[in-house]
Amino acid sequence: MRNTVINKITEYAEEDKNVFFVSGDAGYGVLDEYKKCFPNRYLNLGVAEQNMISFSAGLGLAGYNVFIYNIVPFVLYRCYEQVRNDICYQRLPVTLIGIGSGVTYAPQGITHYGVEDVSIARTLPNLVILSPSDPIEAEKMCRICV
Repeated sequence: MRNTVINKITEYAEEDKNVFFVSGDAGYGVLDEYKKCFPNRYLNLGVAEQNMISFSAGLGLAGYNVFIYNIVPFVLYRCYEQVRNDICYQRLPVTLIGIGSGVTYAPQGITHYGVEDVSIARTLPNLVILSPSDPIEAEKMCRICV
């Protein structure tokens, strides 16, 4: 599904120069085409999740439609306060793409578990939660985020 999502965002970026993609040390391989096509509208901010969210909020305030990509614990848990204050309360055009929900990344340890993602996200104001179950749903949900 993540290939479907990234491919759709890449298509949208071709049509809209305000699409900006931010990753947090994730997405190697799957983001190669986007990075090649739009090197000036992509940043990997590394292992700095709180900064990634606040930076993306700044891009949103500047008029960009921002997509943030990382595994669930690092796009929501570790930076919850920044998501709430910097993105949700301000209703900014920022989409969080969390991959690896559940125990997908369990071999990396408990910090990589993503079992409470939907319940935690439901506490955030002005946040729409989309959880596709297949590539067709993922593609349709991408349209909502642009």
